[in-house]
Amino acid sequence: MPESCWKCPYRQSCIVAGQSKECVSTFSDALRRYSIRGKRKTVFQQGEPISCYYFLCSGIVKLVKVLEAGEEVIIDFLAPFSIMEVGSKGEKSNHAYSAVTVTAFTEVAHLKAGDLSSMIRSYPTLGLALSQHLWSRLLRTYEFLASKKLSVQERLLFCLGRIAPEKFRFTHRELAQFIQTTPETMSRKLRELQEEGVIRVEKEEIRVLKEDALKGYLFNDHG
Repeated sequence: MPESCWKCPYRQSCIVAGQSKECVSTFSDALRRYSIRGKRKTVFQQGEPISCYYFLCSGIVKLVKVLEAGEEVIIDFLAPFSIMEVGSKGEKSNHAYSAVTVTAFTEVAHLKAGDLSSMIRSYPTLGLALSQHLWSRLLRTYEFLASKKLSVQERLLFCLGRIAPEKFRFTHRELAQFIQTTPETMSRKLRELQEEGVIRVEKEEIRVLKEDALKGYLFNDHG
């Protein structure tokens, strides 16, 4: 993965966008970067202590919460750039959910909470960008949960709109899990959208051909 934020293709959608050169360099140097190969790999586990801020630099992850009855619920899925988890003000806060890779190759960076707090004191505009990003994340999560009331095809379009222009390899079962339907129904809806020219499916990779067809299913555009 890029050894510096200056070389990251998602820098303009990151919290460092528009920051001073000194701020970007300080933030970049403090990050610890690593790559994860394989789908369904855990970035962090629900219940584990939070010690860092986690950033999604490349790939797609799903946020999964296990309820008391043992049921697994997807509460959101993220594409770059996204902050996956932040700690609370408490000294012993734990992850409220798990982050699991969806793509075969995922790039993640993390930063100690104390280091980020120190940067925000030195660069207040970075703190403002962080707050705006977290507010956007909250609204997008509300949208994701509200989309469950849509029809299967509308939920699929919403899902594709959330991850476009990211391309990822998938199984019908994985995509069906995202929108809570059966793999058989998912296959049928993908075939219908392909016949309508909205998408093209190539070796388990979706390519969106008509992005305008997706915009109506995104409740707000938060960047």
